[in-house]
Amino acid sequence: MRQEKIVGILLVVAFIGTAGHGAWAQDASRKVLVAYAGLISTHTSVWLAEDQGFYRKHGLDVTSVFISSGSVTSQALIAGEAKLASTSVGPTAGAVSGGADLVILAGTIHILPYQFWVLPQVRQPADLKGKRVAISTFGSGSHLAAEVALQSLGLEPVRDKIAIMQVGTQPDRVAALASGRIDATPLEPGYWCMSNTMVEKK
Repeated sequence: MRQEKIVGILLVVAFIGTAGHGAWAQDASRKVLVAYAGLISTHTSVWLAEDQGFYRKHGLDVTSVFISSGSVTSQALIAGEAKLASTSVGPTAGAVSGGADLVILAGTIHILPYQFWVLPQVRQPADLKGKRVAISTFGSGSHLAAEVALQSLGLEPVRDKIAIMQVGTQPDRVAALASGRIDATPLEPGYWCMSNTMVEKK
């Protein structure tokens, strides 16, 4: 919890620095929407800072809003619907390379926070050939994690006829894995217990 509070404070500092420019300098107390791209522990600092009153303490009226994936979060930033976001580097970098005027203020982690979950019958990399791998949306952090996982296993989606499917949030992907609609998906380690229980019950 102490580490999460530190991260929350760092985010507030970053937000205050942003608030000192442009329209925010004229009305720093106005309501600001901050998006977070996933119901995972790496984004807890966003709503933690709101719950603990860190934003309001510094004159910021912040509302945190869940958005289903990093790619959709980038779209919300580009459209101006959200002023700031906690999201993955991949979707942000992709948007910037496409001409979007986005800036990364700070990084809270330096790894891909995912584990690659598969059905019990998948016992070796070759068993994933011709199978279905779920992600949230194309261009999202889970998409990048899936690509990296497959590459590390010596697999290539096109060559090995592996279907990359947009399924949605982690709960949606867990449900799809448990029902057998998909064969694998990248999940945050915090979903270990729920994922393990659901897949074993299948």
